[in-house]
Amino acid sequence: MNSLLTDAERIELAALCGGLADDRLTVSEKERLNTLLKNSEEARQLYIRHSALSASLFSYAAEMQSEAPPMPVRKLQVMRFVQWAAAFPAAAAVVLIGAWWLHREPVNDSSSGPADTRLVALMTGTKDCEWSGAPMQAGSTLQAGQRLELAKGFAEITFDSGAQVTLNGPASLVVSSAWDASLESGTLQASVPAEAAGFRVTNPSVEVVDQGAEFSMIADASSAEVLVLKGQVEAAAPRDARTVLLREQESRRFAPEGNGEVHDKARKFARFAKVLTLDRHLTVGGYAHWAFDQSEGALLKAEAKGKKKKTSLHARMVTNEDAVSAATLTDGRWGRALSFDGRLYAKATVPGIASPGLARTLAFWVRVPQDAPLSGGGASILGWGEHARKHSAVTTRIGWNKFPGQGPVGALRTDLGHSVAMGSTSLRDGRWHHVAIILVPDLKGFLQAKQYVDGRLEGSTAKSFASHSPGEGQSSDTADTLWLGRSPGDRNKEGFFKGAMDELFVIDRALSPAEIVRLMRENQAPETSLAEVF
Repeated sequence: MNSLLTDAERIELAALCGGLADDRLTVSEKERLNTLLKNSEEARQLYIRHSALSASLFSYAAEMQSEAPPMPVRKLQVMRFVQWAAAFPAAAAVVLIGAWWLHREPVNDSSSGPADTRLVALMTGTKDCEWSGAPMQAGSTLQAGQRLELAKGFAEITFDSGAQVTLNGPASLVVSSAWDASLESGTLQASVPAEAAGFRVTNPSVEVVDQGAEFSMIADASSAEVLVLKGQVEAAAPRDARTVLLREQESRRFAPEGNGEVHDKARKFARFAKVLTLDRHLTVGGYAHWAFDQSEGALLKAEAKGKKKKTSLHARMVTNEDAVSAATLTDGRWGRALSFDGRLYAKATVPGIASPGLARTLAFWVRVPQDAPLSGGGASILGWGEHARKHSAVTTRIGWNKFPGQGPVGALRTDLGHSVAMGSTSLRDGRWHHVAIILVPDLKGFLQAKQYVDGRLEGSTAKSFASHSPGEGQSSDTADTLWLGRSPGDRNKEGFFKGAMDELFVIDRALSPAEIVRLMRENQAPETSLAEVF
């Protein structure tokens, strides 16, 4: 049998798969899982994905152990497989069949490129800089694990999380990820907005977790001083289980011999209160904007600015039978919004939308019904690119997750080819959420997707496009098509989005985290220059 599962059965299957991975299923639960796998192709596919995720997490946990495991990981995995396969033949058969299927088409390959290709920050300002290592300038992208050696001057780094750190040379800083950095020596000043709460700055003497504040750190080989300018931070010495809460205008010195007062703190607070003027990188780009406040039958007009190619960017509504249909509008987050009933979708021609070599941002408001069926979770809210014959072609789909084994149900999900970025906030709650997807190519042939929900960074992924040429595997009449409410090339009637969309922007550059928040709060077209943002 190849019956589809109900929502209740999908949730039940996820629980059974979790119980199987933890070796805590009862005999009746094993029989129930066996029955689901025998009777449903969908159940078998979901089981394969959950098994792959469990195996990946098990292997990762083994790699993170500080001591050698009691037996080799590969041997332990084989023994566990034999133990439950003997008593559970249906599940074992699914795994053996699925191993080839997963190898052929990865489900959640969020690390398509090597770790050092992940772009996690941008140098947004400099002043009188001299570098001990590789010279940097405003506009330089920074990768995870990259070390900055500033001999003199000031350098401002904006992390993808939205946190900003200004180095005062001489200083040595490691950009660890979008959410943390390590100050090995020197002075920094950090400004962390609410959307970046949880950002960390570490040092051998102290770890600081910012809850949405401004603070400074002065570090050397033996100690570190923390001074809070606004808000509050949590600070703790590496070998001390106690956390110190530092509030505005409070400070603390951390050293191996113990914590203490900061010497000459009044002068240091006054120093960090001074406004610093930096030289900034200017980025110019055009945009297209669909407000969805009114329609002319099936036509949804777009506002465009700075677009070089003269083409109609207006979107047109279509039914799932490809017949032109009048647009349905509903109450939106700002004015009116476009409504999708699972039968209608729209498409617009946006030159260059499928080009992997161009940086761009897509931002919009979305509302997903709380009772939206999981069977519709595979539908794209936005998508572009075609299902190409060439493996190097990049097809992008933005939607919400319906697979419990891959991430939170309802979370924002961006499929970049076979790579997946997964969020943590459920969009499936009947409320309006702001979504922004930034796509940035790097010099090593990877396209990285970074996704933001309600102004906060939630997941990223990367896909190689080094061997992909524009239009490869795509017909010329569809390469520039932006699909709204439907996956590119998807004719499945369950592949149409149900919900509402408002204020769609397609911008010809990567917005900064601060610009994303401004767009979310003010619904104003982004400035063409970063200089007015910081």
